[in-house]
Amino acid sequence: YAFAALGARVAVLQSGQHLLPRMDVDVAEAFRKYLQEHYDISFHPGEAIASMQQEGDKVVATTVNGAAYEADYGFIAIGRVPDLSFFDANELPLALSKEGMVAIDDLGRTSIPGLYAIGDVTGTPMTANRAGMQARVAVQHILEGDGSSLRPSYFIEAAYTNPPIAQIGDMSPGPGTHFITKSFNSLLKANIMGEPEGMLKVKVRDRDGLILGAAGFGAHFTDVAGIIQVAMNNKIAYEKLGEIPLAHPSISEVLSAL
Repeated sequence: YAFAALGARVAVLQSGQHLLPRMDVDVAEAFRKYLQEHYDISFHPGEAIASMQQEGDKVVATTVNGAAYEADYGFIAIGRVPDLSFFDANELPLALSKEGMVAIDDLGRTSIPGLYAIGDVTGTPMTANRAGMQARVAVQHILEGDGSSLRPSYFIEAAYTNPPIAQIGDMSPGPGTHFITKSFNSLLKANIMGEPEGMLKVKVRDRDGLILGAAGFGAHFTDVAGIIQVAMNNKIAYEKLGEIPLAHPSISEVLSAL
């Protein structure tokens, strides 16, 4: 997105079938269509890269299917792993998760007494808001011996494109749940801004109306997700959100339509 916004023509090669595999499939697909309609971006699902070579002043990416893509620049946006090269594992054995991340408990404690870990090195979601909360929990536990009051159950994962896309909680289908989907095109604020394209999809538990997950994209969507995050962490049913007279006009009014 960033390269396309600066005027470059972009081809996205990915091994999976869906853009942003950690996001809800419907939301990610709608977002992909939005990007294709507004930017010079082409998406090529199922095209895992086998090799990438510099050939003169060009970069050539060859996929496992044998297709070759030539470009001025190649950007690898996958494969982050923790760099623990500074740590002497023989002197102090540090337990890792099955994904190869530093294993911690709910307070940030590692397998080594007195050593805490926070942030991307501890695994997904690799977000700044999660890292910041982990730091607060760890510091409070170090200073006061408690950090339970600072442990929320849900974190927002967002990509700060224009418009942003975000998800919170679990969006996989399951028994005893249903989904509610709302568009931004009826929101006065979105139309005033000239950005009526956007959506919100919410996963709700049938028996009590609690929100188990939410995903969407559009103007100021991360702000909308923040309100949902408060509701999820405080077990507020989705019907209650609809009873709140939110500011008008605002993007958050999409919650009043749930």
